Amino acid sequence: LGLPVGAVGEVEGLAGVDSVFAEVLAGEVEGDADECEAGEGEDDDARQPLDFADRANWQPQAATSILLVEPPRYMRGPYGSKIPKELPFAISEDAEQYVDTVPLHLAALIEDPADVESIYRLLDEVPDDVSFYSSWLNGLKDFGYADITDQSRVDAFAQAPAALVLQYVTPTGEPFANQPIGHLELAFARKADDVLDDSLRLIYPHNRTDERGRVYLPVFDTPIQLVAPPDPPGHTADYPFEGWLVFPSQIGAPDPIIVTPLPTPTTAQ
Repeated sequence: LGLPVGAVGEVEGLAGVDSVFAEVLAGEVEGDADECEAGEGEDDDARQPLDFADRANWQPQAATSILLVEPPRYMRGPYGSKIPKELPFAISEDAEQYVDTVPLHLAALIEDPADVESIYRLLDEVPDDVSFYSSWLNGLKDFGYADITDQSRVDAFAQAPAALVLQYVTPTGEPFANQPIGHLELAFARKADDVLDDSLRLIYPHNRTDERGRVYLPVFDTPIQLVAPPDPPGHTADYPFEGWLVFPSQIGAPDPIIVTPLPTPTTAQ
């Protein structure tokens, strides 16, 4: 938090589509931070189900970092005009309770990908507004990791309000393909009475990149923050973004994440 607003760069296959924060991203909201309003959102009924089987033809919008908490006046500079006053996002009380139980049930799976028993306890009586996440977790019970060939991926993205695409590359720009990434935790922004609530979090265990070096995550349609993003085993990862990510379409992607192998220990002679 407290980071300047700035575009994160270009992403392959960008296309212009209006969405909740289109006005913010386009820089059309001007004036003092206290007076700023977030852009009007799309009607949920107008959103089209995401076809995960057609992901090769998805056209992600470039994600952008924005401020969600007003900085002290002496720190505002040119960035204060980009703080949205309200976030039009909420989930049901039942969904809130469901999400709160997830970390406890996933603890064993995070320690051991083969221990999938906890997943079964997360697949019954799922509230509609988090059904996409339950479907995503369903893929773990057979594989122990997020196998993108599983039908659960298709179901998850068909139900999801939005999708976040993370692109992992080597220092030379080649895809970091078919590699384990680790556990990703996302925080989803809500705001009430001018106070930011970042307590809504989803855990996505045991991610692997596909042949294009990508990880696909079904998400809520609200600003997103990666919580303690992981380094892939045997590598370091440079995540070139901080703060809260927004994107003006149903599918968004920040700048590529550069993955570098750890130095090989030298053997003492």
